[in-house]
Amino acid sequence: DTYSENINYDNVSKNNFFKQLHNLMNKKVLDVGCGDGSVLLEISKKGAIVYGIEPGEEFVKNAKELNPTAIIKEGVAESIPFSDEMFDVVISTWALQTCTDLSKALLECARVLKKDGIFILLTKHPMQQYFGKIREYGENVNYFESKVSTLHIFDGKITLKEPTHTFNDYFNLDFLNNFEILSFLEEKDFPASE
Repeated sequence: DTYSENINYDNVSKNNFFKQLHNLMNKKVLDVGCGDGSVLLEISKKGAIVYGIEPGEEFVKNAKELNPTAIIKEGVAESIPFSDEMFDVVISTWALQTCTDLSKALLECARVLKKDGIFILLTKHPMQQYFGKIREYGENVNYFESKVSTLHIFDGKITLKEPTHTFNDYFNLDFLNNFEILSFLEEKDFPASE
């Protein structure tokens, strides 16, 4: 509940980005890590046929209540429970950075996406994770070594533990062999990102 109450607060990049999405009428859209389903609701208002996966049982329940016509399954990005080339658009907002095997998650997103489909990923900046790792493990911590880092969000209301990633983890050969980068933006979002 705390997450759902705070997720849209100061989330300027995400909110502006999804307002710009057009031409989704009758498109099959999968939200990987759909959380409470609030993004699915916005996408469905644009005429999309929405699907979601989410590892959190309570989030799945909430997402289904918010989106009664959506198909939402409990699952993880590293093993998406949908068929090959099923979706016109695959999105993930603030979720893939929590994957322990980011490469496998990206390959799964590519697998379920149609050949001419669009993949939209909003994620935490790897340097933000690195600075968090320094705070937790000290200044001699290796940027390239993945560690589980503690993160406090929404003014400390929620504490998360997630693995750290590098730019290389996102833009690896698996990614580059399956996707063409059409747009790449680095923006400040939540107040903490400053």
